Amino acid sequence: MKVLVIHHNETLGGAERSICELAAGLVRKGVEVEALVPGEGGFKELLERAGAGVSVVEMPRLKRTLNPMKLASYLKARKELSEEARRRVKEGGFDIVHFNSLSAAVLFGEGLKELAPVVLHLRDSLVPRVVFSAYAKNFPAYVAISSYMERVLKEFLKVPPNRVFKVVNGITFPERVTPERRKAAREALGIPQDAFVVLAAAAFVPWKNQHSLMDAFKKARERMNSPLLVLCGSDLTGENATHAKKIRSMARSLKQSCLLAGQVDELEPWLHAADVFAHPAIGEPFGRAPAEAQAAGLPVVAYRSGAMEEVVEHGETGLICELDSAAFAEALAALHDDVEMRRRMGEAAAERARRLFDAERTADEVLELYRGLKSGKLPEPEPRPTVTQKELRDMRRRKRRRTR
Repeated sequence: MKVLVIHHNETLGGAERSICELAAGLVRKGVEVEALVPGEGGFKELLERAGAGVSVVEMPRLKRTLNPMKLASYLKARKELSEEARRRVKEGGFDIVHFNSLSAAVLFGEGLKELAPVVLHLRDSLVPRVVFSAYAKNFPAYVAISSYMERVLKEFLKVPPNRVFKVVNGITFPERVTPERRKAAREALGIPQDAFVVLAAAAFVPWKNQHSLMDAFKKARERMNSPLLVLCGSDLTGENATHAKKIRSMARSLKQSCLLAGQVDELEPWLHAADVFAHPAIGEPFGRAPAEAQAAGLPVVAYRSGAMEEVVEHGETGLICELDSAAFAEALAALHDDVEMRRRMGEAAAERARRLFDAERTADEVLELYRGLKSGKLPEPEPRPTVTQKELRDMRRRKRRRTR
């Protein structure tokens, strides 16, 4: 089996780490994986360490625009890149083409499905429906990373149900938090041993909603002993400067009780230093960081939005809140006050994460899909509940905000 993976972004975020995990699992199972990426950097290096062959192909970063010159340049790039993809598929004898993003499908997808079966791995819930319908509507198979994303594909994007396959992301399991590891991590990171550490890790993009967490932490910290909010992340693409500036401003207002750690290559030491993990995202397609946090044995506080009710089991592995910073503050304070609840939820979280987010099982399920596509006998997707009208309205509202 030979697979060509195409991705549009060279920076190393959650989607990139997830495809690297998948590539490593597929290579272990005898699949030959080659990848096209737009540049050098951490993502290319991680793919190579996973055992994939990687080629760099210059490609534009797609942005929403009505500028006719910019649109013309995108169409020209699509024609040229699709020709390059078709050439590689023909010469390389690839069995499957795997797009790891909608942007990759838009740029490389023209005329490709006639040469090899195409899979679109949809990892973003903020999908422009017009673009999807024009450039990605009729592929043979779509991978949804959660039940939430499965509903987005079927109901919002109107993909036929027999083409949608849910495959939950796999992760590399971090070592579990222990008192000894927490002490060592705090010493190494310069975090006081007596602090109550609330950790969040996400790109600085508006829908990750860090400002709501900071507002909640400000409300809750008066009830806490030595509280410290640690934010890992940055504006990875340079396209969210206003949001990043707002985060930095709010961090300054929290003074010594907030630490901006910046973009971190390894999250594990920060997980070991933390007491609680916070994930305030709205419309989260999966939630790699909260999955890793639970695998490390941390309880997670999150909003009732997107896939978070799948990733976090309310009352067992963490607390799910309504979309209100006061409710988030109450959840943080409750976990601060109850050491036994933190311990119990952390243990349950570690066990559940290892059951649900096994990278080997993810690779097995994707390989089964590949084999079905190659043979023409796809596995039957399981029937799932449909998206609610409220979820549809929320998705449209987020999309409108994003385009302003």
